[in-house]
Amino acid sequence: PLPGGAFTPGDLLHSQGVDLQPGALLSPPEWMPLIFTRQVSLTTSAQVSIYLDDQRTELSSTERRPYNLLLEAGIRLYPMDALFADGNPAAADTLLPPAVRHILQYHPAQAVTVQDGSTITRFYSSAPTIGGALWEQGILVEPGDVLDPSFNNPLEGPVTVTLRRGRELTLIT
Repeated sequence: PLPGGAFTPGDLLHSQGVDLQPGALLSPPEWMPLIFTRQVSLTTSAQVSIYLDDQRTELSSTERRPYNLLLEAGIRLYPMDALFADGNPAAADTLLPPAVRHILQYHPAQAVTVQDGSTITRFYSSAPTIGGALWEQGILVEPGDVLDPSFNNPLEGPVTVTLRRGRELTLIT
């Protein structure tokens, strides 16, 4: 027997003192007789803050996958972009746990062109610095090399990096 003589999912929620909030998903619908199902599922919405650079976007959603939350906010996710959910690195298809609030941080990948002598390498990176982007690609900067812009320069947009390799010199006096 169902609590409080509930005949529909709406009756069941009401008998348990649960108010159906706007944006919540109830399956089956609140008006459908419970004789057609043995399970009632309620998904409540969460407040989501999405940070992109210096901008914050707020939304309320029942969605739990970061990729879909970004789409709801009008942000497209690309393969080399970095995404953090509630402070932890997250894959686009991660299923966020039910919560009242989630925070997503999105760092879009930037185009990096490296000119190393006659060799030109192009790639995308969401590393915070030029040095981090080079490290991701296995491009090592040795003592005596000159890097312009510098190793610790923030990666805040498309950038062309010039790497001049140092040479070993022998001095005979």
